[in-house]
Amino acid sequence: MGEEEDLPPGRKLVERFTPFLTHLAISELSKRTIQRHVDNLWILGGEIIRDLNEDRLLSRKCGVILVPGVVPSCDKGQFP
Repeated sequence: MGEEEDLPPGRKLVERFTPFLTHLAISELSKRTIQRHVDNLWILGGEIIRDLNEDRLLSRKCGVILVPGVVPSCDKGQFP
């Protein structure tokens, strides 16, 4: 499935996505609509992890600014 190094950023992504998923769970949206949103988050998370793996410079340069906390240096405001 994934690599061991993908787990920490993946867990951080789940933390960041959880409020939205909770909102979906209590919404009155149809199951199909909720599933579409969940599928899109899965794709987004996979793309972020892929980008981190493919571009080591990106992971060091805090490239995931849209999801702070995924790259540790983003939390400290250390931008290149």
